[in-house]
Amino acid sequence: MKLLLVLALAVAAVSGNICDGQSAESAAEYATIKNTVLAVSSVVMANCNLDSGAEFSSLLVTDSCLKIFSEGYCYYDKAAVLYAVLPVSYGVLNSDVANIASLGNTLCAEAEACYAPIKEAVRKCIDADDSFLPNVIESATFYYKSAVESRVESYASDNSDTIVGTLIDIAMKRFTSFNDINAFFLEQTAGTGIEDDAAAAVASFKEVASLFCSSGCTDQTASFLNAIFGYMDKSSNCNDAAVFCGGCQAKAAKFLKNKGSIPCCLMDVADYAIAGGEAVYAKYGDQIENVRDYLGAEFSAKPKLIAIIEELRDNALARWLASRRSTTQPDLAHKSEDPARIPSVLSTTL
Repeated sequence: MKLLLVLALAVAAVSGNICDGQSAESAAEYATIKNTVLAVSSVVMANCNLDSGAEFSSLLVTDSCLKIFSEGYCYYDKAAVLYAVLPVSYGVLNSDVANIASLGNTLCAEAEACYAPIKEAVRKCIDADDSFLPNVIESATFYYKSAVESRVESYASDNSDTIVGTLIDIAMKRFTSFNDINAFFLEQTAGTGIEDDAAAAVASFKEVASLFCSSGCTDQTASFLNAIFGYMDKSSNCNDAAVFCGGCQAKAAKFLKNKGSIPCCLMDVADYAIAGGEAVYAKYGDQIENVRDYLGAEFSAKPKLIAIIEELRDNALARWLASRRSTTQPDLAHKSEDPARIPSVLSTTL
């Protein structure tokens, strides 16, 4: 699991420029999406004007926000082509590192500058008008019902044989309104102090993310990713990155044992993620079990999807065990990584 976490975090630290060479067609599609988002935000947030008198939507077109939106679309555009052919090899993953890295670097540089003014404006509007949130919910619900719901239903129907399509169908049947969602949330979290927990988690995440972005991990991470992905791609027994057990697991273990080690700055973030997962499960384990049981019952009529989910779980466990057994780094033996603990959490929540 730690190796899986580290690889996911690592790709966000390598340099690149993802929007180079964007086609005119892609640029036009991005402009359409951006204009739609701005138009919807103007309607949904109509009662939240800024101190300057400008509309709320003006906060979405600051330089920082536009850089994030542009990079996000460019990544989606490129990934749709890159991952269109299956199976995905580690060579393909390696070729995508620069794309993900470009988006990661942009988030490191621009996320706080984009998010902070939006958060502050929303806070002021909530404090100034008790009806603000109900009005926002009403406007958002109207837009969803009139412009989005039918398309989501069609997607779920057309993809009923997939995990995502099934999850969407389950959610749409279980929650038919915001009141349904709110009632479920309140029922599951009553008396838990989840608001304080969420605030503490956000503050902690921001601190860890800031350290990750400013710690100088870029060069170490680039070297590590290029080496391990390239090494694994050379194996004739590791042709599908979705199947870790077997040849890919052996190749990763050999690399970590003899060729290279995970950068310490990435290990720190992985430690944080694992400890955070433990803390969430320790406090909200009953709620997680309730959701798991509900989803299990809903998936019971689709044994093929259950088999896929179990395979994904097994691969995640294998990645965690491989990273633990194959590295000699002392910080892999932290108390938070009791091997009897992490797999049980993963097997329950996946």
